[in-house]
Amino acid sequence: MHEDLEKVKLLTRDLRDGKEFPRSPRATLGGYVLAARAVDKCRAVLVDWQGEYHSNCPLDQRWQPRRLSLVRRVRSGGAKDLKRL
Repeated sequence: MHEDLEKVKLLTRDLRDGKEFPRSPRATLGGYVLAARAVDKCRAVLVDWQGEYHSNCPLDQRWQPRRLSLVRRVRSGGAKDLKRL
């Protein structure tokens, strides 16, 4: 696995078979609701741990068009949420 994906894997929730769950849609990240949950699902997709969850679902799309650059930086850079941003 690519080195950056190894970093992402350390921060990723395992959404397969109910082991863990993405954060609540009400949880905020950077002041945005839905963002924390979308990032959890995006990270899980990157490392193939998404289980039955889907990244870029209609709920994620409610905020992503305006904040897509934030998601890309968080999910691909291995950033622990907004600490590096």
